[in-house]
Amino acid sequence: MKNKIFMKGEWKNLIIKSFSCNPELLEKYLPHNIELDLFQGKGVFSMVAFTFSKVRFFGIKIPLHQSFGEINFRFYTKSKIDGTKGVVFIKEYANKPLIAFIANKFYNEPFFCAKS
Repeated sequence: MKNKIFMKGEWKNLIIKSFSCNPELLEKYLPHNIELDLFQGKGVFSMVAFTFSKVRFFGIKIPLHQSFGEINFRFYTKSKIDGTKGVVFIKEYANKPLIAFIANKFYNEPFFCAKS
């Protein structure tokens, strides 16, 4: 397969709200060799809501799946090996059952379908 990127698109109408929290609340979600990226000694947890538009899957437009809303709950991390920063998703929601199915089945993402 030429294009190995699963899903690509534009984020529109973005809303993000971040909260500080006790790091112990997030530690149970950490993958191997990943640690929390703390801010002033606190964990940072965010809710991100947006419209995903001009969506393509493996470079292909799928009918009825080129624009949809998504909400995700995430926290910020870094690699214990090289310090690379990233995020861990606790839950993700979209109003497209196919998106949730593929994300769960093939990418082990905590994705759920929510009716709009």
